[in-house]
Amino acid sequence: MTTSQTMTTACRMTITTEAWNPRPEEIDGIWPGIAPLVARGLERGSHGEYTVEDIHAGLVQGRLQLWMAKDGDTPAIGLTQVATYPQFRTVLILFCVGDGVDDWQEIGLAAIEKAARANGMRAIEVIGREGWSRRLGLLGYRRDAVTLRKELDK
Repeated sequence: MTTSQTMTTACRMTITTEAWNPRPEEIDGIWPGIAPLVARGLERGSHGEYTVEDIHAGLVQGRLQLWMAKDGDTPAIGLTQVATYPQFRTVLILFCVGDGVDDWQEIGLAAIEKAARANGMRAIEVIGREGWSRRLGLLGYRRDAVTLRKELDK
């Protein structure tokens, strides 16, 4: 699965065997094993913006990027999207999910950061729960803003 890749609209690069970023054409072959993790990530870190099917389509079409890490039999995944602003591009981490976060967090983030730098991204942005603020603060990330949300009646 690890091949020479580049981050354009989709993030792809060569990564160690501990963390890798499958190509869009590889998604269908691994989807049965990762779909439950995607569902878990959406349950914990989403407000209904995506369904599991939306994530699958986004990955296959290259609009979203899947990052995988595995420690023994314990897989973990992260999902990113390139955010294009008028003046620059960033990588937006939508969610990370899996067991043993302490074992894969630094490896996964280092892979995403390396791909982002190699492809001229200005920053990495994370949307997540409060616990990520403390955890990622140790790796040089800082709280930059607060997201407030109000659901509107239909």
